[in-house]
Amino acid sequence: MYKITRIDLYNMVWKKSMVKVSKELGISDRGLAKICNKHNIPTPYVGYWAKKENGYKVKQPSLAGNHEEVISFATQSKNIVKDSIKQQKKDLLIYDQINALPFIANTNERSINVSKYINGFKKSAEYEGKFLINKFGEKISICNLDGVVNILTNIEHMVKILGGTFCFKNGYITIKIWDGEFCLSVFEICNRFTLRKEKICSWSDYERPVYSYNATNEFTINITNGFALKQYNFSTTKKHNAEYIIKNMLKSISTHKIYRRREEIKQLREAAERRKREKEWKLSYEQSEKKKVKIEKLQEQIVRWQKVEIVRKYIKYFIHSAVQNKHKIKSISNTRKYIEFMKEYADKIDPISDFLEN
Repeated sequence: MYKITRIDLYNMVWKKSMVKVSKELGISDRGLAKICNKHNIPTPYVGYWAKKENGYKVKQPSLAGNHEEVISFATQSKNIVKDSIKQQKKDLLIYDQINALPFIANTNERSINVSKYINGFKKSAEYEGKFLINKFGEKISICNLDGVVNILTNIEHMVKILGGTFCFKNGYITIKIWDGEFCLSVFEICNRFTLRKEKICSWSDYERPVYSYNATNEFTINITNGFALKQYNFSTTKKHNAEYIIKNMLKSISTHKIYRRREEIKQLREAAERRKREKEWKLSYEQSEKKKVKIEKLQEQIVRWQKVEIVRKYIKYFIHSAVQNKHKIKSISNTRKYIEFMKEYADKIDPISDFLEN
């Protein structure tokens, strides 16, 4: 008998499916459902995990009653239960850590990595000196520069709290956190409008428009990895919520793991189907080869049977002729021996006799 509290079991059944939890606990999924019903522990309804994986909003009822009540039940492995509870508590601790991340408002000090990234932007005369542009064509308005520095510094701070790395590499900011790697960049779309039109030269009637540019007061942060690209828009009039970015990055890691697992399952299924098809092809080929051998053997037996029929007809004719002309036969014993030899030969090459013997 092994023991677990109601709150621990509740967290387990709402973290993973009943089938997975039952395997971890070493009991059947039906037995786990009976235990939950007996101790008034709500379980996910049918279709809950499908809706959650596809991004739909799902409801999770709260656990009523004494959370620390101990449940005892028989299981196959004690270590499985302990490891599962330990991992569950670790996941909850990490989730609480993410929710408790501090936000640094109005950070004035740039980090080394943020400074390297910002120093890659230079003033461009094309945009009337209102925008900074880097070698990749990404633009940041001068009025939004402090906001960009602030949000990047906050992201770096939170990544380091979670044990990740935040570094500048090849013109981009690279973030490695848990099992995920992200590339971060910032750009801003500028508003262009026609200021006036002027002639190219005095002798031509062609007029060239003269543009002016204004900042949109909104910049976009691109966070991309091998799985997806996400954009987050920030306005100078709004609070730069760095916690939202970090949480979505962690969700992206989890989604990527699910996607990768689905791809692995898909590849395994395709490999199994391919092996099944190859086995069917091989079996079909072997059957066709056996059929060919049987047909060749049948044709050979037909040829032998035709020979046997000719020999037996000849024996019958030979005996009839010998009876009619017996006064002309010099040695009757030799004639009988010759007839017996022909009968033995006919029986020997007769395919029907081979079939009856086998």
